[in-house]
Amino acid sequence: MRSAHRLLIVALIASLVVGVAAGAVVAQEGEEETTETTVVVDDGGAAVPAPVPEELDDDEPWTTRYLPQTLVLLTVLVIGGVAAYYFFRIRGRYEVVSG
Repeated sequence: MRSAHRLLIVALIASLVVGVAAGAVVAQEGEEETTETTVVVDDGGAAVPAPVPEELDDDEPWTTRYLPQTLVLLTVLVIGGVAAYYFFRIRGRYEVVSG
């Protein structure tokens, strides 16, 4: 019984960590910072502002594309593993005796 409680606690903590991590990823999507780049001239003069390079790709980084799906898959696997462990290992140990 104690190992089942430990496993349940570990599963709950893991799902909490995954939920917090997924929330942090979603919260960071909207934050963009714009900076101005300057180039130092070799003749000792003042710095000249450099033009902002154009974005060639509007593709999201791989972490934004694949991380949420990976976290959902891992969560489903953990919950499925806990359910399978319960049904095949814990539940099979005991019999209900009538009478």
